[in-house]
Amino acid sequence: MKTKDLLEQAFLEMQAERSAKEETKLGILRAGNAGLMDDGQFAGACPRTAYLRMIGQEVNGVDEDQNLMLEGGLGNEDLWVSALRRKWPGQIKQEEEIPIAWHTPNGTKVTGRPDIVLCDAEGMPVRGLELKLICSVWTARTVLKGEPKLSHLTQAAHYSWKIGENYCGGKPLEFELWYTSRVNWALVGWMQKHFPEQGAPNSEFIDYKEERGYMNPFRIQPFRIGFEVSVGEKLEDLVRYRQIGTRDWKESIVSRARIADFYDFVSKMEPEKKLGPRPRALKIGGDKENYSPCDYCPLNDICGEKTTFEEWKTAVAERLTGEE
Repeated sequence: MKTKDLLEQAFLEMQAERSAKEETKLGILRAGNAGLMDDGQFAGACPRTAYLRMIGQEVNGVDEDQNLMLEGGLGNEDLWVSALRRKWPGQIKQEEEIPIAWHTPNGTKVTGRPDIVLCDAEGMPVRGLELKLICSVWTARTVLKGEPKLSHLTQAAHYSWKIGENYCGGKPLEFELWYTSRVNWALVGWMQKHFPEQGAPNSEFIDYKEERGYMNPFRIQPFRIGFEVSVGEKLEDLVRYRQIGTRDWKESIVSRARIADFYDFVSKMEPEKKLGPRPRALKIGGDKENYSPCDYCPLNDICGEKTTFEEWKTAVAERLTGEE
């Protein structure tokens, strides 16, 4: 068989395995869809796509191109674990080895699998790690400015909270969010003004060259940047973060209460026939992003604000499964 055929058939087998796993999770909400709800508005994730995943309808299916990026993320985790096993004196648990589970007020189950949890010799969690492989130059820009993405901090806070409840007697687990970029990113023209100037924090990860008397960034080197995550003592406390190696904590719009409200809303969408508004694209501190997350969703044109729940659900089924 040709190499191309081998890879295509392997991809189809992996797709079938993913579909089989999803069928075992019908009726369950996922930590990977963690979002925020505040004053009837959503951010960090879309409640509609979270609901659809719960009923077995994947909005953004994995095609062969996306699979390359997915495999890159998994490979990044393997590289991290390989390095950590050399020096961490206790146990290292991943994914299914240390899952989380909890229930919304109406009994809907929420589950998740953290990337890495460093444990002591007896297996008690000590520190959690949420890992992100940077696959976009714009994510690299956000991180190099000293900020995590809102959706990523929401996931990390969710795991810190629930691992603490499930395994640590209720105290949130110490958690870190790490970004790894394993390629060179070229910066040209108008892009250059969006990245740190020479001498600014994180500029050590950027190469500069002189142009008309000014040092312009022209390439981002491979880098690794981490953030400490502090969820606070109360559910309403806003989650704080700071780049590892810096002193000052910064406040986000994430809170455990807002995460809980998000899942509570999604769990009631079906019985209450409510769609809720579209999610907003917000930065970590609440400022608006300059794009809409709906622009990247294949359901954008059928997610009208005035569409009823049943009309929307029927249209989604026709779009995703071909059912009428």
